[in-house]
Amino acid sequence: MNRDLDRAWGTILSRVALEGDRPALVTAREMKEWTGREPRLLAKMDARADVPAPLRDAGRFLFPVSGDAYALLAGEGYRDLEPSPDPLPHSWGAAARYRTLDLGTGESRALDTALHTGMIERAFGLRERPALTLRGRRFAPPFSFLAGPHRVEVGRGVQFEIDAGFDSGDSLLLLEAKVGQPEDFWIRQLFVPFRAWRAWLPDLPLRLGFLAFHDATGEYRFWSWRQGDPDRHGDLALESAAAFVLSGDAPLLLGEILARVPPRALPRELELPQADRVERVLEVPSRLAAGCADGP
Repeated sequence: MNRDLDRAWGTILSRVALEGDRPALVTAREMKEWTGREPRLLAKMDARADVPAPLRDAGRFLFPVSGDAYALLAGEGYRDLEPSPDPLPHSWGAAARYRTLDLGTGESRALDTALHTGMIERAFGLRERPALTLRGRRFAPPFSFLAGPHRVEVGRGVQFEIDAGFDSGDSLLLLEAKVGQPEDFWIRQLFVPFRAWRAWLPDLPLRLGFLAFHDATGEYRFWSWRQGDPDRHGDLALESAAAFVLSGDAPLLLGEILARVPPRALPRELELPQADRVERVLEVPSRLAAGCADGP
C-alpha cells in the first residue's frame, strides 16, 4: 500500500466528475497542479496491485488517450494470468555455445535466452525460429476502441513500449515480459501495440503473448492469446499456456570457470615483478624479453 499515492488519487478523484460508467478525462497538467506529483509516476500501474485504493474503490482504471491526458474508464483494466502447466525440461541445444547468453538479468536476458534456445517457437507453435525485429518505445497512431458501451478516442502522442516483437514472416508475435511470478498484467500493454501494428500492417496476422521468468526457479512461463473483437478492450481468448526449465549444459560464466581452477603458487621463474611504480610497470616487457622475471 502506497499511502502517498492513495492520497494523491483521492485528491484527483475529488475534482473529477464521475458519472455512472461514462469515461472521465484528467490531464497531466491537472494531476500535477492538484497533487504536486509527477503525472507519469502517478500513472504507473503495471499490475492490479499497483492501482491506488481510490481508483479501485471507484471501479476505474487508467488509460492514456494522448501525450498529456488520461481517461478514467469503468471496468477491468487488468487480466489474470491463467494457470500454466508444470514446467517441461527444455535443452539449451546449440545455444550452450553462446558464453554471453546467460549474462545479466531482467526481461531482455530472459527473452534472448528464450529465443536462442528455441523456447519461443515451441511455446507458440511456430514452424521455425522467428526473427526478433521489434523492441522498445514507439508512438501509436490515433485510434478508437470500446470500453463497455462507450467509445474512447485515442489521439496522437500515446507512447507504448513492446518488450519483443517476433516476426515469423506470416505473422507477428507481440510479447510482454516480466521477471518474477506476476498474477495479472495491464491489458493496455498489449492492446495499444496490437492496435498500432494493426494500423501499420493491416494484412499481417497478430498474436499476443506473455512471458514470466522466475529467476529463483529458472522457470519460463508463456501464455498466448488472440484478440477477439479488435475494437474491444480486453477481448482476449487464451490459445495456449506452456512452461519450461532449461536442462543440459549451460554457458559457463567467468566466475564459474575460475571456481573450477584450483589455486596454486606460481613457480619462482614465472613470478612477475612487483609493479608498485609506473616505472616498474614499463620495465616488465623488456625484462620478460630478456628472460628476467624479477629485478632489484
